Amino acid sequence: MQASTRTTTRVDRLGAPFLVLLLSLVFPRSASADVPVLVPDGHNLQYLSFWVAKGAGFFAAEGATLAIVTPPSPALATSWMREHKAPVGVLSPPTYVELISTREPIVLGFNLLRNEPIALVVRKDVAAERRLDPSRGLREKLGMLKGIRIGVAPHPTVRLRQLLAAEGLDADRDMTISVVPGRSQNEALRSSQVDALFAHTPFLEEAIVEDGAMLIVDGPRGESPALAVPQGHALVFERTFLERNAAVVAGMGRALVHANRLVQKEPALAVEAVLHEFPEMKRSHVEMIVRLYAPSMPDDVPAAKAPSLEGIDLTTFVDPGLGRAAIEASKPTHARTALWMSATLLLAAAIVFFVWRRLVVRRGRP
Repeated sequence: MQASTRTTTRVDRLGAPFLVLLLSLVFPRSASADVPVLVPDGHNLQYLSFWVAKGAGFFAAEGATLAIVTPPSPALATSWMREHKAPVGVLSPPTYVELISTREPIVLGFNLLRNEPIALVVRKDVAAERRLDPSRGLREKLGMLKGIRIGVAPHPTVRLRQLLAAEGLDADRDMTISVVPGRSQNEALRSSQVDALFAHTPFLEEAIVEDGAMLIVDGPRGESPALAVPQGHALVFERTFLERNAAVVAGMGRALVHANRLVQKEPALAVEAVLHEFPEMKRSHVEMIVRLYAPSMPDDVPAAKAPSLEGIDLTTFVDPGLGRAAIEASKPTHARTALWMSATLLLAAAIVFFVWRRLVVRRGRP
């Protein structure tokens, strides 16, 4: 059993290099351009499609060699974009709305998620005691949670209250909401300081994988209309960069389309792409967040939509045509489909050969 585990671990480690190599055959490299990209927090898997596109080599194949620029604190993302630390940013709605409100010359290009990435999970003993069933209707499930203590980080408290109010519950009367800083959330759940968490990655997958918490409200799947958001994290471009590098921007859009499809149709390969970027992450955690966030990957058009800002002409800040063009250009041809199938078979054959060789060598030892 130990030998088998070690062999599997070795194969897992080899999976990411194999993936990048084979995908480079399916998506040949274009002429490369160095592209600095501001990422507010470098390990945030809410940017899942971005990391998959980078880890799988999709950006590089489209001619964009990314240089990640990360400020000391996510709160500095707005000022760093104003100071032109990078011409491209992976930005949250509050960040780019603030930039638009002061008429910074940016253009929203591509959405990274189409649904709310946050979810409500309940401690397993509480779920068992209350006989919770995730398949029941949303209002019924939340009604069975009256009186529990819900841990939530400071910013998402507004969304939690919206969720409860939409299902006929009073957050102050029917629940106890405890504001818990992000890094303390899992310990608060584990030590029974709270009965549930309203959380996103990385706290969401840790609660489920490590503590057996039950998923009750699936935000990424769009279970709650109250949590539906028309605009989420997006890839944002300085207008001058967009005008001067239209081909590179189009290629980055195609890379995101390929990443979305990989998450939805080949989640195991998406996991390998993430681990290629972040080898220190736990595989089980990455597998869980890929499964949870797959329904939130934009199906067809990753084009950003205009937020609502009264008194500002938003047509110069949003270009939905970028997303439509990326989708059209990324539609698979018969030749590319054949290459993709060949690459997948080659990867499988390589892994099988490696496992066979390891077993033969081990059996031949005295």
